Amino acid sequence: MASVGLITVNGNMVELTILSRSLTSGTTSIDSIEIEQLSNEIKERGLSEKFEERFFENRLEKIERMMAQDNTFLGRMNHNAYHRSGRSAVSHHRKYIRNGLISVISKVNSNFMCRHCHNPTFIDKNTGKNYVLSHHMLEYNETEDGPDVLENLIVLCPTCHDRIHHGTSQAVFELHTKLRRTNEINFEQFRIIQQNHLLKRHHISLLKKRGIITQQEAERLNSLF
Repeated sequence: MASVGLITVNGNMVELTILSRSLTSGTTSIDSIEIEQLSNEIKERGLSEKFEERFFENRLEKIERMMAQDNTFLGRMNHNAYHRSGRSAVSHHRKYIRNGLISVISKVNSNFMCRHCHNPTFIDKNTGKNYVLSHHMLEYNETEDGPDVLENLIVLCPTCHDRIHHGTSQAVFELHTKLRRTNEINFEQFRIIQQNHLLKRHHISLLKKRGIITQQEAERLNSLF
């Protein structure tokens, strides 16, 4: 039982894990455990982020059902993402391998609609849903070292996504300002990231520069270190 994560052994004491307690209380389904194990296996095998994302896109109905029926699913998948973030050094060329499952979950959370313009795009042949992209507000790469977790993701259409990557700093600032005004992104997201020890001081400067947090919020985050 310990090998599958149902118990922990501490000396002569045997304790139930969070997973086993949720199973006995009826809050966690077998399907959601299977999805979690598959995601971990894909990472252990060093398979690409594109493979993982496509793999879970093909299981979209099951993921949508788990999110609707299992009240521990979202939290457990994001908890897993916090542990995976920044640790997928399976290649000499790419240290940061995105979590394909958490990307799919972010799109389901947004109902496959852009959080900025809320305009439909076109139907994605892989999902049968509106085509959108999951964007890291703090980039998930060696330069910025942002976290690959739900709190750092915003779902955008291709046009709004390109605006962030190729627009002027003013255009990017205005986009983020609107997202703050409509509460599509908020200070609490970054406080949670800091609480989980994945927010760094240089991230705070980037967030402020991009109009994602205010000067006062930047000071609050800095005070938490």
